[in-house]
Amino acid sequence: MATDTVDQVTNSVRRNAFYTNGRPDPEISVQVKRIAGSPEAALTKANKEHFGMGVLRVSDVEQLGFDVIPKPLTEDASHAIIVGVSTKSDCDRLAETTKIVKLPS
Repeated sequence: MATDTVDQVTNSVRRNAFYTNGRPDPEISVQVKRIAGSPEAALTKANKEHFGMGVLRVSDVEQLGFDVIPKPLTEDASHAIIVGVSTKSDCDRLAETTKIVKLPS
């Protein structure tokens, strides 16, 4: 996650972490931790060491009414997408559920 997606006062995730082009992202890219490894390894692999990382549990995402679908890429076997997000409220709920494990630098 980029610096503008984290509230610097509360260290909480902002809803725009789940936006693309100023709108809720219908296919939010995520990585499956058991495949991706540590946050540092995942960020290094993506060449985004200065970015932060948050964690969402699949069960929590599903409880919110969204689906997590594995969608491996040639360069990233851990890639998956969250689908079903369509409103600002959806993004707020995902943001509230996200636990930051590494702040962006």
